[in-house]
Amino acid sequence: MPNSDKFIREPQNKEHNQVPIFDATNDVWITGNTPVHNIDDHIDVPTKPTNGNKILEARDGNLAWVSSISVGTPRMMTFNFRNGDQGYHGSNSSNWNEILTFYYPGMSLFYPTQFTIVASRSSEHGTSYCRLYDLTNDNDVCSLYWSTCSKNFYTVSTLVNLPSEEALFEIQIKKGDCAGGWGTTRIHSCVLI
Repeated sequence: MPNSDKFIREPQNKEHNQVPIFDATNDVWITGNTPVHNIDDHIDVPTKPTNGNKILEARDGNLAWVSSISVGTPRMMTFNFRNGDQGYHGSNSSNWNEILTFYYPGMSLFYPTQFTIVASRSSEHGTSYCRLYDLTNDNDVCSLYWSTCSKNFYTVSTLVNLPSEEALFEIQIKKGDCAGGWGTTRIHSCVLI
């Protein structure tokens, strides 16, 4: 059996009375006559809801029925920014400036663990900031800062306040206040994984 702590159950094959398991970590279906197929005998398997198409998924060691739409749902969102003929979107404001608003489907369909941006500045003097903001629930999800001019990537692996339900998210940027705010903050692209 592959080394994975995340398995998804496909609807039971009534002809053979087996339950194939999808290993989402390794992106493969586990088939054959392995003991993992007999999960119906486990007492920790919750009762299947009667509404909607559901699959059984293991997350953090617990089993839960989730929407079957999550199988095959992309596990990444990527955005590239352009402003006219420039390969970035820039801001000279010391207030948060919305760069992009997008739909977030909720944790049951997409549970990101990392936010990475490609960014730069027009001046070495000062600091630039970027944040992922939950507009619907008025919460910061994560934030980053940088002070170098050259194009580079910056990553944060601590995402907080992720909503369980759908929400509108914004990617926002700003430059530092006062003496730390020279130059233009530039964001070239980002990825939510």
